[in-house]
Amino acid sequence: MIEFVSTSYEDTLKKAESFAKTCEKGTVIGFLGGLGMGKTAFTSGFVKGLGINADVSSPTFAICNEYIGDNDKVYHFDMYRIDSWDDLYSTGFFDYLETDAYIIAAVSYTHLRAHETL
Repeated sequence: MIEFVSTSYEDTLKKAESFAKTCEKGTVIGFLGGLGMGKTAFTSGFVKGLGINADVSSPTFAICNEYIGDNDKVYHFDMYRIDSWDDLYSTGFFDYLETDAYIIAAVSYTHLRAHETL
């Protein structure tokens, strides 16, 4: 597992941009963190590092945002509303894994804690 420690939004963008240049197509990246911890900021830098010009936003309501460049694709998932394997399957997540696209999946601490209390 790779861990990045950042002290600012700009630092997060820079680290993610550099990291993107080291990843092979088909890389799957998972995030675990709370609200405002930089998951979408990291995705913004990662997308930029691949040379994709896009306005990156959190896919909380869409579940998956797609960022497509000339040579690369990034699928950015927010797992906040995914409660079961059936929910995950219905998003097409497993189909995306069979491509050479980069997959970024974000899970919030809040979501995990809610499931622990059930």
